[in-house]
Amino acid sequence: MGVGRGKMKEKRRLKIALLTTNNPQTSSALDGTTYFIYRALQKHCGDVKTLGPIRSLRKLVVGRLLDKVTQVLLRRHVAYEHLHFVLRREARIIQHRLYRQSYDLIVAAEATPELAFIQTTIPIVLIEAATFTQRRMYDPAYSRLTERSALEADEVESRAYNNARAILLNSQWAAQSMIQEYFIDPQRVYSVPFGAPLLTMPPKEIALTKRRSYHCTLLFICDDWRQKGGDIAYMTLLTLEKDHNVQAELIVCGTTPPAKINHPRLKIMPTLERSNQQHRQQLESFYLRSDFLLLPTRCEMTGMLCCEASAYGVPSLVAQSGAAADSIRDGLNGILLPLNAHGAEYAQQIAALYQDEQRYHTLVLTCRQHFEEHLNWDAWGKATQTIFQDLLN
Repeated sequence: MGVGRGKMKEKRRLKIALLTTNNPQTSSALDGTTYFIYRALQKHCGDVKTLGPIRSLRKLVVGRLLDKVTQVLLRRHVAYEHLHFVLRREARIIQHRLYRQSYDLIVAAEATPELAFIQTTIPIVLIEAATFTQRRMYDPAYSRLTERSALEADEVESRAYNNARAILLNSQWAAQSMIQEYFIDPQRVYSVPFGAPLLTMPPKEIALTKRRSYHCTLLFICDDWRQKGGDIAYMTLLTLEKDHNVQAELIVCGTTPPAKINHPRLKIMPTLERSNQQHRQQLESFYLRSDFLLLPTRCEMTGMLCCEASAYGVPSLVAQSGAAADSIRDGLNGILLPLNAHGAEYAQQIAALYQDEQRYHTLVLTCRQHFEEHLNWDAWGKATQTIFQDLLN
């Protein structure tokens, strides 16, 4: 497992077929990773032609209807995007789009099930954030599947993994799962961290001139208060004031906290859609005024929030769980805390940094430096281009 094994014989622009479940060139794709993957591949790796989206009526109508019936009768879900009869039809659609076309590679991004039944001699590269085993553990969409659907979906994912010549994963956490849970050859598995989900890179001067705010401002971005550690974030706010005499403010972005969560310096932005320009501008203003990003999540699939915070020179405090921990270099662009750490431990780390102006400023600068060197989509694109060349040579 690694990045860029071997030595490139030749660099040339490749002809790449990009398989996605959505259109990666539209603004709606900003809410996922395919938009950024498409841009990085086009910039660094070759000429990209999209094969998606795949509009299969079997999935959109029959599969969804089966899922709804199962919800009503069993209070469970069916992974309709993993159904064999759906995927065999989609494979025929994809192969028709490949017919008489000349490609060096097929790259599948957020389209793992669609690979399961494709038959082609063109090398396939899979790009994913996590394995199906990990998604079942932490993603609500997969945690309540019927036993039969879960088994079928896992078998489909395994087929797709074995159909790929190379698998690029966002973290060592995901790479280890691919090797240990699905027995994929480590020589085919690469850990290449995604970049920050930013349309434009914030100017470096933002980090160079950043200073502590008057109130210690904590930014907490999530779509699930409980799973992302919302209670820990709230207790961090309370403990900073109670035990460390640090007046603090908590900005919650992307969800509405439970009714019992109330504080005069609690600011809430209940919805975050990156495809919405106004939401993106509001989020940028939050980063500009924040001193720390809080990520006490029970599991994070991508760690892209840490990349984004580092771009603004905002240190992250992160629980050692999932992919987020792989985006942090402890003491360089943030602080890693044990998964069982409570608000008191987060508050202690924050107070020590916030009350030491020189140490805080140094951390701000190294945050930005780490982003420029490792946590952006150009870095991802260059590493991916090297892997592609090694694969084809």
